[in-house]
Amino acid sequence: MPYAVWLALLSFWPRSDPFRFWPAKLKPWCFPYYHWLNHRHLYDKFHLKPVQFPEHGIEQIKALAKPGNHTLLVSNHVGYMDPHIYVELMFRHQFQFKWMAGIEPFEKGGGLHGWHIQGSGTFSLDRGVLDRRSLQYAQQVMDDGHYPLFIFPEGEADYTSDVLRPFSEGATRFALKTAEKYKESSEPVHIVPLGVQYRFPHDALPLLQETLQTLLQEVSESRQEPNAHDLHSVQSVWAGVQTLAQADLRFMESQYPSYTASENGSLEERLFALRNHLFQTLCQEHDPTLQSADINTEDLYKTKNRLRSLIAKKLYSARPAKIQQTQLFLEDIKGKGVVLPNWMMNKLEDYWIGIAYPDEPFEKRLKRLSDHLNTQLPYSLAGAQADAETRTRWQQQLNDCRRMKLLTLLAEDLSRYASQEPSLEALDDVMVKLEILLFSRFAYRRNKTATVHVGEPIDVKAFVAAHESSTKKEQLLKLTQTVQQAVSQLSDSKL
Repeated sequence: MPYAVWLALLSFWPRSDPFRFWPAKLKPWCFPYYHWLNHRHLYDKFHLKPVQFPEHGIEQIKALAKPGNHTLLVSNHVGYMDPHIYVELMFRHQFQFKWMAGIEPFEKGGGLHGWHIQGSGTFSLDRGVLDRRSLQYAQQVMDDGHYPLFIFPEGEADYTSDVLRPFSEGATRFALKTAEKYKESSEPVHIVPLGVQYRFPHDALPLLQETLQTLLQEVSESRQEPNAHDLHSVQSVWAGVQTLAQADLRFMESQYPSYTASENGSLEERLFALRNHLFQTLCQEHDPTLQSADINTEDLYKTKNRLRSLIAKKLYSARPAKIQQTQLFLEDIKGKGVVLPNWMMNKLEDYWIGIAYPDEPFEKRLKRLSDHLNTQLPYSLAGAQADAETRTRWQQQLNDCRRMKLLTLLAEDLSRYASQEPSLEALDDVMVKLEILLFSRFAYRRNKTATVHVGEPIDVKAFVAAHESSTKKEQLLKLTQTVQQAVSQLSDSKL
């Protein structure tokens, strides 16, 4: 028993574990601090002008955020600033919702950042696997009707303001399931489409010229690349961006000794070629079954997330000794027929799984925890047996997962704007991708404005009634398309 008590007490301290689910744990006493910190991010770090929220739309959301309403909020996802903008909306207008977010931010700071964002209503989703815990939790939030559920249906940010990625059907599936559950009830089920727009309020060309010139100068000094550009117009800035992309690509190609770069082909083709090399290399080491996967953009996101999840589990799982010790303890409990006190089982589940199941039978809970540890142990052993060189390579491969995505997005941007002049916002988006690829960081441009547009709520029960003759799969597809079309119009993004 001493081991179980010690382990239970440890669960009070946040910890990073790729196998762990992070449910939302609201901390109202921290809300003033969260609001202050978020405000600092928006206006001191991101350099945004005051975020604009339409009064009528906000009143609609506040009405639908009251207990007894089953409300799903969906928005486009441009970049890092989006969650902070909606947190500002939540705190400024004093209503609460619960968010679904990728697991990556929860792992920062050894779990301290995860503990922090849990308190504002965020819960995690491991996008590399079928995360049943997260999906069940999201459905429970939707069914309970205490708080609205907020999701970015594009799945992840792609730093592109004027293009909307296909929406995942998972978001609208939550609403349809809730509508089915409460079809005989008077409780309403709505989807509220939201669109966030980022715009430069004045001619930002001088700002982009200055930024690009600084980047070109930095590349010229550090990597002996030529730097001779007269950045006097949008066209000349775009030419400078292409030059920076070529320098970026040459630098990345030189980082992979096993990759033979080709000087033939367009810049876009060479970007795709490097991406494909990274894809094959990662699959070969971590999951050869993925090598035959189609690597169009949408499937690449899924495979990239799968690979990242596999690597993170090897790197950051709990030590094998701790897992095995807990397994022996659980086997001893089962063999002796002992039933642990509910509080202790809650703590064990919270420590290892991230969420407790106090209402379920003890035997079911014990089996779930044992299965969870059995799944985790092979990854933990692989991480423990890896030498320092291997672990360093895995760390770099985590960055390669992100690099695959950015190479794809950059190639698409270069192709898209080959036949049309990019807007100033689009130029800024491309430069952000290049900065991340080149320097693993980027600078937020000053004086951007952010505006949130609120669409008319979609009554899901009425939608189902209007499409009663359709199959459930057809209803799901039509509802997803309807929501995506609404968000596209609100955010002024192309589908």
